[in-house]
Amino acid sequence: MNRNNSRPSGRREFLAQVGLAAMAASGALGVSSGRLAAEELGPINAHQRAEKAYNLRHDAALFQRHLPLPSHAINGDDRRYHDFIGSFSKTLPHDFLGIVDDGAYAALRHALDTGSPGDFATIPMGGTAKLINPQTFPSAGTRPACTGAVTPLKA
Repeated sequence: MNRNNSRPSGRREFLAQVGLAAMAASGALGVSSGRLAAEELGPINAHQRAEKAYNLRHDAALFQRHLPLPSHAINGDDRRYHDFIGSFSKTLPHDFLGIVDDGAYAALRHALDTGSPGDFATIPMGGTAKLINPQTFPSAGTRPACTGAVTPLKA
């Protein structure tokens, strides 16, 4: 070891010190001779641990609740591209060139604007794919609680 400071001077000395520290911590050097039961390992009992975990989750939820709502800026693609080529159109009917059906896209936009499950049910579908939880579509990347989207009812 380097005498000028307390740090090991080489890799071998460092590993030897780490090994000794690990053995001391594990009780291999005779520091502790008994095995502890799981409930003896921590300073709190199971009910206190459950209460502490609940309080942690509750505080985290309150913190998230009081964060400012994100802005949802419109990029203008619906106005910029008359055929909606830059907008979401998966599962909607398309023509042979891949252009989305205007009526189907209008139905999707109407359902997104109203948030009504009945309006989502009337969106024309192309093929066999289905819209999965479409109420969350405009909020990709944001916290769902901040979008104002209607939670779909379980059938």
